[in-house]
Amino acid sequence: MKKLALLALFVSSAVSAAPVQWSTGSGANGHWYEFVQVDVNWTTARANALASTYSGLNGYLATITSAEEQAFLQMQSFGLAWIGGSDEWDPTSEADEGIWKWMDGPEAGQIFRQGGVNIGYTNWAPGEPNNCCGGEDYLQYAWSAGRWNDHGGPGNPNQLNGYLVEYSGQPGQSVPEPGSLALMGLALAGLAGLRRRR
Repeated sequence: MKKLALLALFVSSAVSAAPVQWSTGSGANGHWYEFVQVDVNWTTARANALASTYSGLNGYLATITSAEEQAFLQMQSFGLAWIGGSDEWDPTSEADEGIWKWMDGPEAGQIFRQGGVNIGYTNWAPGEPNNCCGGEDYLQYAWSAGRWNDHGGPGNPNQLNGYLVEYSGQPGQSVPEPGSLALMGLALAGLAGLRRRR
C-alpha cells in the first residue's frame, strides 16, 4: 500500500506540472508557455494547441513578438518546437507564399514577413526562410541556437517535433486538473491507510 501511495503522489505531480509564466523582466507579458515534447507535424501541433487549456485560458501555438520574449523562451531550454507562424494560410491559393503571419492567439493575422522583408520582430536563422525542397510552410523554433526556420509542408511532410503552446489573457485561479485531483485523493487515502495500520 505504501508503494501505491508513493506512486500516486509521483504521478500526481507529473500530471499537474504547470506551464512556465513570463512574469518578470523587461517586456514580461504575463503569458504562460508549455513545451509539449511529442513528435507531430505542424497541423497536428496547431490542433492540439488550440484544444489546450490552462487555468481557464485557451492555448495556441506560441507567437514570439519581441527579442525579450525570445530570450525568455531560450532560457527555458525548450527543445525543437513548432510555433504559430505560417505562409500557408490560404489553402486555395499560392498567393500567400512568402507572406508569413501568426495564425492564432492575440496576434492572429498579424504579418511578420512579406516580400522577403521582416515586419516587426523575427529571429530567422541565417538563410531562412528558404522555402527549401519544394516548399516549407510552417515556423519551427530553436532550429539553430534558438533561431527560427521554415519547415514542414510539401517539401518536408515528415518533419515531426514538439510544439510550444502559449496561454494568454487574464489568468484565473489555478485549479488542479481532475486527473491530478483523483490521483492526489488516491495518494492521501493510501497514506491514511498506512497511518491506521500503525
